[in-house]
Amino acid sequence: MNYKVVIVGAGPAGVSAAYHLAKKGVNCCLIDKCTFPRFKLCGGLLTEKTINLLKEYNFDDWESVIKNKVNKVNIFSKGNRIVTVETKRYFYLVDREEFDNWLLNKYIKLGGALRLGEKVEKISLDKKELITSKETITFEYLIGADGAKGITSKLIKRKAIPYAFGLETEVPTVLSKGNLDSIDLDVSVACDGYSWRFPKGETTMFGVACSYKKNNSCLDLAKTVLPKGAKVKGAFLPYGGGVKTVVDKNGLLLVGDAAGFVDSVTGEGTYYALKSGEIAAESFAHENPLNWYKKNIGYIIKGVNKSWRLIKLFYKFRNTILQIAKNHHRFVGFVCDNQVAIQKCDYSIFKMLYFYKKGEKNG
Repeated sequence: MNYKVVIVGAGPAGVSAAYHLAKKGVNCCLIDKCTFPRFKLCGGLLTEKTINLLKEYNFDDWESVIKNKVNKVNIFSKGNRIVTVETKRYFYLVDREEFDNWLLNKYIKLGGALRLGEKVEKISLDKKELITSKETITFEYLIGADGAKGITSKLIKRKAIPYAFGLETEVPTVLSKGNLDSIDLDVSVACDGYSWRFPKGETTMFGVACSYKKNNSCLDLAKTVLPKGAKVKGAFLPYGGGVKTVVDKNGLLLVGDAAGFVDSVTGEGTYYALKSGEIAAESFAHENPLNWYKKNIGYIIKGVNKSWRLIKLFYKFRNTILQIAKNHHRFVGFVCDNQVAIQKCDYSIFKMLYFYKKGEKNG
């Protein structure tokens, strides 16, 4: 089979790219090694900017996959509560297995070509050929959406992007500590990581993530902060600056985690996944898709790299910042509302202070 565009990976980034390509009538095919629904390790927290994208895509039934929404955030340091803030904007919690399957069905309803349960075994960009466990497919362009450790990101020559390793477990909410109306974040469980508690109705997700180093046991860390006796699963995600090269001249575009598009401050990747997939699809409406994608994906690359610079500053001065946060609840709430939820401040400390002071002045 021959396609203009083949997308590897049917998570949010790949589905977003495939969905928008199919809507434009582009001959494309979406491939994933799994059959859906499939388990996906992720906290499953969606910000308002992500919900706004779903609305822009006219996914009017988005509320059907929301398990809970909260506007209260508890920030801890080594188990001690530092600050509790009520935000003006909500944070939405989903089960990623259900959410990803719901997204995939949006593409399926358009009648797009789909290959599930087919592992990509080899890719030749020179030959424009992709070999799966079942068939050989040819293409003009390839979109890599197969995650941080997928096959497509290895095809681009670039400096290695650092990784974090996340571990999670899900327990019945009746057995968990904490309220349904708030999320908990402990930002001092590791030298450069945090743990979380995300209540999703009948179940609650507990997790921890930190930078991945061969001499650092993330599993040992998980044992100290996650519920004892619970089954734990882990996965890699991009975590670091230096994101620069996301295309190959032979027709490859990287999106989502494969490109390195994860917010280092919050660990959020779903917004960048959906948006980068959309931008990749839009590039094929232009004469040179690779150049157009490189130009228009720049603001995401800039945001990812700025988030890394900011989180490094946070961990360097963490104790001082947390002491200040104790007495500045309103500012912490402002950051949650205007940076985390909608990314208004572009990870600029000066912009945060400017908009905060402007807001206080205007009442």
